[in-house]
Amino acid sequence: MKHNREISLWLISLLMFISLLGFTQQQYLFIENKGQFPDFVLSKVKIPNGAIFIQKGKLTYAFYDGDQVQDNHNLVRNDNWIDAHSVTMEFLNSNEKLNYKLSNKSHYFENYYNNNKWATNVYSYQKFYNKNIYSGIDLQMYSHFGTLKYDLIIHPKSSTKKIKLKYSGHDDIFLKDGNLILKTSINQIKELAPYAYQIINEKKVNIKCNFKLRNNILTFDFPEGYDKNKKLIIDPVLIFSTYSGSTADNFGYTATYDRLGFLYSGSTVFGVGYPTTLGAYQINYANNNGGTDIAITKYDTTGTMRIYSTYLGGSMDELPHSMIVNNLNELFIFGTTGSDNYPTTIGCYNNTFSGGNGFSPGGLGVSFPNGSDIIISRLSSDGGDLLSSTYLGGSGNDGLNTSQKLRKNYADEVRGEIDIDKNNNIYLASCTYSTD
Repeated sequence: MKHNREISLWLISLLMFISLLGFTQQQYLFIENKGQFPDFVLSKVKIPNGAIFIQKGKLTYAFYDGDQVQDNHNLVRNDNWIDAHSVTMEFLNSNEKLNYKLSNKSHYFENYYNNNKWATNVYSYQKFYNKNIYSGIDLQMYSHFGTLKYDLIIHPKSSTKKIKLKYSGHDDIFLKDGNLILKTSINQIKELAPYAYQIINEKKVNIKCNFKLRNNILTFDFPEGYDKNKKLIIDPVLIFSTYSGSTADNFGYTATYDRLGFLYSGSTVFGVGYPTTLGAYQINYANNNGGTDIAITKYDTTGTMRIYSTYLGGSMDELPHSMIVNNLNELFIFGTTGSDNYPTTIGCYNNTFSGGNGFSPGGLGVSFPNGSDIIISRLSSDGGDLLSSTYLGGSGNDGLNTSQKLRKNYADEVRGEIDIDKNNNIYLASCTYSTD
């Protein structure tokens, strides 16, 4: 088993790298409408502090102030309202006939209960494709390396002059360094200068393309022309930034895999904003001192689509150290906590936090004013149930290597391992300052 785990180390390293980059926060998926949204909405995309609603010939961007949401959650704000702002991008004179599809379906689904009725088995997709949004011109939208892109595909002998994008509802709109900047009262949207190309003689040929903006209407200009007998692709990139912070910071600590090749990442998360999935065990940030909870995400076999994503923690700080999956695809998490209300299960080995002396490990962004205990938790294969969870500790600090003689590298405090045998027995290697 150890040999197999070492063989797959590159896979684990890749997933940790994804988590360290916060890549899980930048996954844009297209949620189908099965009655949970108004009829005119074709699909919804979650974006930092907001959403995009895709409609016939139109995109509506809806944003809210993320700082105000977090302040309300932390009970440091008394107002019962949240600032919000929406803008639209309309494809002027687009085709009346609608022809679209969603592709690359997620492995998970969500259920909604709205207006006294259920929408069940609602899937998310990686790509939205609108054929003939203009005659001979298609629109596709997808996530690409943490950004949201939309492509305009101009088929041979079709004119780019048909494409006119009208913006409404913004506070300001202008071109800067070739990029489109759109400001609202909440945040800022940037569309990077368009990249255009054609495939000629089986080679990609870059085509010079610029934005033109007049009276809030955006068009595309080709100063050097292009071959109108070949397909042309225009693909701007959308970047969402906000004055109030877009998503919660998270630091990757551990990763593992199961026998089917699904991937799991474990990180610390510092606030509201980690992208949890509906039906996950803990969808809300539980730390009430602005510190860390554990964040767990299960990915598909490519490491790019979420199967489930959940918080795991109590009112003080937690750290994940190591994870492993049994032959039932249940995830075991070994970590440390400073919370006296970390979630435990009935009949567990120890449901009481013992703690120890207060301390703060350097450089990890956490503190344990009441000391630390080890935690071991087991999540169901769908991430919706905490099957078993226990404290493990004595009167001193447990689970963190704070000895000066043994701390040589960054995060050496968070060493230790959880392992499993063929009979699903769990083994733990860690450290303790407790004599009991």
